Amino acid sequence: MLTASEAATIFYTTDGTTPSATSTSGPSPLTVNVPSSLTLKYFAKDPAGNVGLADSQQYQIGAVTITGNPPALTNNNKPTFTFTSANGGFQCSLVLQSAADAFSACASPKTYAAQADGAYRFVVKDRTGASAQFLFTIDATPPTVIITNNPANPDTTSAATFGFTSNEAGSTFQCSFGLQTAADAFSACTSPNTYSGLADGSYVFKVKGTDPAGNTSGASTYFFNVGANANPVITKAPSATLTGLTTAAVGTSTTTTNAGPITAVASTPNSSAATAPVTLSWAGSACQSGVTNCNVDHYVLQQSIGGNGFSTVTLPSPTATNVTLNLRVSPTNNSVPATTYAFQVQVFDKAGNFSAFTVAPQFIVPDTDNSFNTSSSNFSTQSLAGSFGGSVSFSSTIGATISPSNGAPATSLGVVSTTGPDRGKAQIKVDGQLVATIDLYDPAGKAGQVVWSINGLAPGVNHNVQMIATNTKNPASTGTRVDYDAAIGLR
Repeated sequence: MLTASEAATIFYTTDGTTPSATSTSGPSPLTVNVPSSLTLKYFAKDPAGNVGLADSQQYQIGAVTITGNPPALTNNNKPTFTFTSANGGFQCSLVLQSAADAFSACASPKTYAAQADGAYRFVVKDRTGASAQFLFTIDATPPTVIITNNPANPDTTSAATFGFTSNEAGSTFQCSFGLQTAADAFSACTSPNTYSGLADGSYVFKVKGTDPAGNTSGASTYFFNVGANANPVITKAPSATLTGLTTAAVGTSTTTTNAGPITAVASTPNSSAATAPVTLSWAGSACQSGVTNCNVDHYVLQQSIGGNGFSTVTLPSPTATNVTLNLRVSPTNNSVPATTYAFQVQVFDKAGNFSAFTVAPQFIVPDTDNSFNTSSSNFSTQSLAGSFGGSVSFSSTIGATISPSNGAPATSLGVVSTTGPDRGKAQIKVDGQLVATIDLYDPAGKAGQVVWSINGLAPGVNHNVQMIATNTKNPASTGTRVDYDAAIGLR
């Protein structure tokens, strides 16, 4: 409404032009209907012909209003906007702030497809040209968190300090620290972060970062051991076990299947070169905790054969704690004294200190060939190149049995057999108890294989192993024959 200070006629325009005596007019007070955004210009003329100064006002009647928008910094790369105007006919533009607007028809709400990170300008206008804009930044990329400082591994103190940083300023951090066996427990933290009073053990530190847009990184991780140094010491003397294609431990139903073939012998009949795969295991530590390999630089393993001097054994790696060797067997039907083995090991720490050698009791690898001291039912004998004594006993008859005639003291027992494309399945009994069913099928086939072994038998007690034919087979096999070559042991 336009009102003059006295009775007068008011002339006005709504298109931004200067009004004149011919412009739209009306007596004061005058109500002007404004349909849209405009610039109103006006002046008044009294009855005496006096003319007032022209004046103007801008009106946003039916203005465009943005009613919904993302935060000024957002990690949502698919922004949504809502907007209103009494006039409709909307056109929208979403571009980088450095680019020119690019309008296209739109309706509220307007959701955009995924946008790259950057600073954006959203503009919406209606059919009258009225417009509104919103400036914002999209950051949907998690920060990169780097651990810049960490304790040595092993850490020989009871404290651990970690430093870390992010490639995005303003990031906050969450840390988790504890034993490697514990669940993660993240909480807010700052760099540097120190943990003290640590007992010996294996620990893991993890840190994540969250940037100002709310993106959280994956965890950067550091594994390490805490252990106060101590003089290096062997914590487990070398112990021997037999290794087979399938190996079992006493007191469990668990079996371990190894990649074959595991050859037991480089054979000629009654060859003194016959060997069996034997695994030696040991352990050492140079920390007060006694954790295996803590602060260990390397081991030295040596063997003595037949009571002779010790010689060094090549290990798979400097800190390996086991090695498999092919050791000569001692046939029980041979008058030649059995071949004895003894092993000793010492450990060196990272400072060059070393332990004394720890010597394990000597042992032998007895071999009872199928051709000697063997009790069998429904097994026949056949010469076979590559077998222990030049022959094997074989059967396809269900329930046929074969074993050494007498048990003997042993901590490990193994069965030597032949694998092949026509071999079947056999059961294995130890001390009268059924412990396994083994499959002798192998497309390539090979004689003199340790096809099964068991370790951890009670020492100083007679033990025996028996093979039983089942007349069953792998579906891929062309036969059910099973071979018995020899029984071997450790004692």
